[in-house]
Amino acid sequence: MKAWKNITLNFPGLKLEGIVEQLSYLNVLSVTVKDKPALEKSDWFDDPHTPLSIHGDAHVIILLMEASRSTNQLLEEICLILDLDQTPAYSEDVFEDRNWVTHTQAQFKEIQVSKTLRILPPWESKTEFVGKTLIIEPGSGFGTGSHPTTQLCLRWLEKNLNKNDSVLDYGCGSGILSIGAKLLGADHVEGVEIDQLAINNANQNNELNGTAIPFQIYVYRPPLLTSELSTEAFVGLEYAVFITAEDLYGKKLSSPESIQIDSASFNYYNLSDAHLFKWTPRDVDKGDHEFIIRITDEHGFTTLHSHKLSVFTNPCVQCNNDEMPTDSTGN
Repeated sequence: MKAWKNITLNFPGLKLEGIVEQLSYLNVLSVTVKDKPALEKSDWFDDPHTPLSIHGDAHVIILLMEASRSTNQLLEEICLILDLDQTPAYSEDVFEDRNWVTHTQAQFKEIQVSKTLRILPPWESKTEFVGKTLIIEPGSGFGTGSHPTTQLCLRWLEKNLNKNDSVLDYGCGSGILSIGAKLLGADHVEGVEIDQLAINNANQNNELNGTAIPFQIYVYRPPLLTSELSTEAFVGLEYAVFITAEDLYGKKLSSPESIQIDSASFNYYNLSDAHLFKWTPRDVDKGDHEFIIRITDEHGFTTLHSHKLSVFTNPCVQCNNDEMPTDSTGN
């Protein structure tokens, strides 16, 4: 049977950020940084304002590789890439391949969220319990109930949710909060996600709990320019076009502030409240230009659209009306 091994490396007294980056170039399956203290005693947390450094006194580095590979050869490569005089202290843990789905499932047991709310995986037999039971199949969606933030959200719902409340679970993952809200008495509940695998997992949990919550994919699309703008203009000829745009639902944006000219490389243009853009280039405007259109939907989401155009000499400055060429700007 195929086997793997973890090589745990100790680098006391050294900062590990650079070491981790260098070790990532080795031919290994993964590079992991682990806190030395036990989980319940760990003070390693992410604070973007005061980030903690990764230091060899508090952390170890674990390299995962196939068991058939030589550990001594790997250590030689490490000494070479890190320019070390001696081999770092290390330990080796060899383990056989296994059915990782079954192994992962075995890690999930009953989770007591509160005195009246618990979470069970579907393979755990239901014991007597006075309260609500959430059945969650661990899958591709975040939310098995083991994470403290999930439990805090469930406790908050249990304490603050009123009967007939409506709930939108934005980024529903496994659907655990949606289903929990429904079991706790919410009237209308919906869950949205950007990942189809998470939606599949949420629907599976829907069935396990006897709920009928609509879970759906929601991928936001910023407002979109829909008008075709000419890339040519001519000195003395009015360049006029209605600028049109729509939101993610295909609804036309009509308010004056929804379409604005953010900037332009030329002057003396006008944009009406109905989004009619007018500009008559002058002789000094000949050449290449760009203007930026700011499009904003009713939700406040904004897109900047860059449009480039070139201004040419009017070939018919000396023409009479019968000799005028077709206006290629479409006006």
